[in-house]
Amino acid sequence: MICPNCKHEYRAGFARCATCHVDLVEEDSLAEPEPVARESHSTIDAVTMAELLPFCGFLTIDEARHAREQLRESGVPADILIREAETEEERLEEYWIRVPRRRFAEVTDVLHEGPAEAEEKEGNGEVHDGDAFACSACGEEVEGDVDVCPHCGARFDE
Repeated sequence: MICPNCKHEYRAGFARCATCHVDLVEEDSLAEPEPVARESHSTIDAVTMAELLPFCGFLTIDEARHAREQLRESGVPADILIREAETEEERLEEYWIRVPRRRFAEVTDVLHEGPAEAEEKEGNGEVHDGDAFACSACGEEVEGDVDVCPHCGARFDE
């Protein structure tokens, strides 16, 4: 006889575990059950998780969750990173969406941060498409045709 909790063995004639106070069972009935497949809430595998980089920040968790849901519906893996930011007055939380760097352009399209925000008005009122983007490492603006951030040295892979 065996205790199903602590797995201590008992001689025949004993009915309850002295430690756990539960009924003993036959040794044969303790066969390992098949593991139950649990549905994961995360759609991100370990490899993708390792390559996620901060894309943009949000002021509220609800905004970040909404953006993450938009990305997931579009098939882009994303998660939320919560950072603690300290100001002189108080401690605040920042909410960052993290996505694979190779999918930054797609994320820009999904979150509508593309052409409308990238367009710049010149002095004469004309609108043109800017090639600059925010560095994923330092957040500084970088020209679109560079492979290395001139501010922090981060490398950009395509």
